[in-house]
Amino acid sequence: MTSGTAATRNHLTFTRIAASEWIKVATLKSTWFLLGCYLAFILFAGVGAAVLTVVGAEGQTIPGEEAADSVIELLSMMVTSLTPLVFMAFAALAVTNEYRSGQIRVTFTAAPRRTQVVLGKAAVAAVVTMVTVAVGYALGSVAALGVYAVLGTGFALSGPTSVSILGGILFAGAIAVMSAGLGWLTRSTAGAVMAGVLAFMLFPALAQQLMGLPGVGEVFYYVFLYWPTTLGSWLTSTQEALPPGGGVGMALMWVWAAAVTAGAIAVVCRRDA
Repeated sequence: MTSGTAATRNHLTFTRIAASEWIKVATLKSTWFLLGCYLAFILFAGVGAAVLTVVGAEGQTIPGEEAADSVIELLSMMVTSLTPLVFMAFAALAVTNEYRSGQIRVTFTAAPRRTQVVLGKAAVAAVVTMVTVAVGYALGSVAALGVYAVLGTGFALSGPTSVSILGGILFAGAIAVMSAGLGWLTRSTAGAVMAGVLAFMLFPALAQQLMGLPGVGEVFYYVFLYWPTTLGSWLTSTQEALPPGGGVGMALMWVWAAAVTAGAIAVVCRRDA
């Protein structure tokens, strides 16, 4: 290897590393299968939400904003409660697939600055997830709009509904970043997904049950209050008075994502591969 080649390899820009990570993710069949399943599910959810809204109205006229709120609320509930499993698996596979195939050693040889590799995978996982969720909101809304048009009901997004959509997109992106971090920490797809399920789904339910304990109940209350899943529920709510929504809630979500990523960087930089 010439010194010029070595210098080029050791000075890969973050943009080139991220582009390389995108190519790897795009060539995985699991990527398109998981994201395709998510979009199909959201499409049917949009139709179902519109039908249920009209049926529940029992022949009464539904204001356009109320009709939109019903659909977006259901789509956001899917983002925060059920479909995180899809994004956990997608983001974890972006990392763990390289460990399974042994490609990770080639990656670290080509890009010795491991911090950039970890950040590159996190960026790709976040962007792909957020774009997919945005497309999902659009597909679900268009499907619902079609149902409402046939049934003579309007569809108009309100301010809180628009914020709910933005919250859902950012929440999903943060979950993907944290799941990629768990992939680095566990080096196992099953391990990363299981850790994600425990952290994002089971632990909040447990903390909620432990709030009533004397002495430590208040601790669990605040842990639950600022846990990523709780923040996601607030951010995607169409109600205006749910703290700490808006910018504070979004910032806290990404503080969690940054913390998990920092932990992954610390571990990856200390071990062999």
